[in-house]
Formats: sequence, C-alpha cells, structure tokens
Amino acid sequence: MKVLWAIPGAFFLVLGVVGLLLPVIPQIPFLIISLFCFCKVSEQLKHKVESHPLYLKYLDFGGKRVLPEEA
Repeated sequence: MKVLWAIPGAFFLVLGVVGLLLPVIPQIPFLIISLFCFCKVSEQLKHKVESHPLYLKYLDFGGKRVLPEEA
C-alpha cells in the first residue's frame, strides 16, 4: 500500500523540481502534494511535519482549524 503513495509522491516531486527550473510550471502545489504522499508512506516524516512549529501555525491535523485565528 505504501508503494501506491510513493509512486505519485516521486512523480510530483519531479514535477516540483522541474517547476523550479522552468518558470512556466508552478512548483509549490506539486511539492505540497508530494509531501502529502510521502507523509502517507513514512510515519517518521509525518511526525516531523506534524510537530514542526511552522506547520502547526497554519494546519491542524486534527481537523478543527485550517488557518490561524488571527488571520
């Protein structure tokens, strides 16, 4: 099951890197989708993302809030 998430994660990571090199292709959406897919593959990566203060400011992985209250 993890392979089914790793293949699109690698694909979107490649598209994100290509987006860094070519100004026509946006890179940020592809890198976010890639991070989502890789978080489904690795529990360690998911824990790092969930506990990072930058991501905690904007996302709540419990599903209660999406943006900070002051925004």
